[in-house]
Amino acid sequence: MSLLESLPQTCQTVEIIATLWALQHAPREQNLTIRSSKKSVRTTIMVRLGAMEDRGWIGIPDKKPLQALVAELRARGGTMSFLPPDQKEDRHILTGRSEAAILAKTDCDMLPKEIRFDIDPTLRVLGAKLATLTQATAYAGIKERRVAVRRKATDNNINLIKTATQHTFHRLPTTPQIWKSIRNRDFSRQVKKFLWKSTHSAHRIGKFWKHIPDCKHRATCQFCQELEDLEHILLKCRRPGQAQIWASAKDLWLRKYGTIA
Repeated sequence: MSLLESLPQTCQTVEIIATLWALQHAPREQNLTIRSSKKSVRTTIMVRLGAMEDRGWIGIPDKKPLQALVAELRARGGTMSFLPPDQKEDRHILTGRSEAAILAKTDCDMLPKEIRFDIDPTLRVLGAKLATLTQATAYAGIKERRVAVRRKATDNNINLIKTATQHTFHRLPTTPQIWKSIRNRDFSRQVKKFLWKSTHSAHRIGKFWKHIPDCKHRATCQFCQELEDLEHILLKCRRPGQAQIWASAKDLWLRKYGTIA
């Protein structure tokens, strides 16, 4: 997974990356004026930067592009100005923000790929300041440094979800978007748990029983004599009533939403 794909898909992230791209492609001695329609981006750079560096960038969602942006700003010789767009003269910026918001919610494929996130070591501020470090921040920093264990089954399921979504809706979701969708507030706790376990292949079905003595027979569908994994249970099992259940589910969905897509 690329860094661009792993970033939060927000309008603020898009504007940070756009600003970084502009700085990397402009002569460093040139004076620049950046007009940003996102007040939080300007506030982050001009007001909150010191506090973020004091806490070692712990818990900052956009820290990778922000760190690269700050380093690029410090490397420049020309002056920099961050201003809001003029409502009359900069209508294209306001229009672009709406388009950026749409892109942020759909796909990061339109973002420029030639952005550099590497930072000159002489321009990087490392670690958190002990004078301002709290126990909560320190614990959050330890959790960030833990290497997440990647499961092959989970990666395979994520790829299947992406392929199926692109085929059905002609839109490729990012991995963070998939995990966020599982936590949708419209789902009950039981549904969220089911989707989470399904994505991790953590249900006690199929292969789970193959390595347990006296339980190997549970791995096989007794009707179809095939491995009883989730795909088989939901889509492939030939037990009577399978087609009827899906037809009823489709009818219920159409009654509520009017369309499948």
